[in-house]
Amino acid sequence: MAAASTSARGVEASRTASAETRPIGPGAALVFALGSAVAFAVSDAIGPLRDDLDSAFLLAGLVGWVLLGWTALVAAAALVALIGRLVARRPVSRLEIGLLAAAIAVLILESVLHPLWGSGSSSGS
Repeated sequence: MAAASTSARGVEASRTASAETRPIGPGAALVFALGSAVAFAVSDAIGPLRDDLDSAFLLAGLVGWVLLGWTALVAAAALVALIGRLVARRPVSRLEIGLLAAAIAVLILESVLHPLWGSGSSSGS
């Protein structure tokens, strides 16, 4: 009986350790960031100059900002979790750090390239 409970504890501990190192949060943040970049690229490709596609231009820009907002929320939560694991000296994968760094880099890049104010069809008017 003791051997069975010991092996069950070992299986449970290995599942917990592998669940802690899965980069789900940073991966989701990167997916949101890349989706935002695609939406902004579509918005830029349509451009504000074509009146017949004005609603698609606005929708693509809005989708880009919504995805960028989700990127910020998910990346912040993943960063807090990562710092918490580092402080507690629990394992952190390099993949998780890389995905989170990439998501934050895309977030910053898109925020600089597409400022919330001072851009769009009404800028310069």
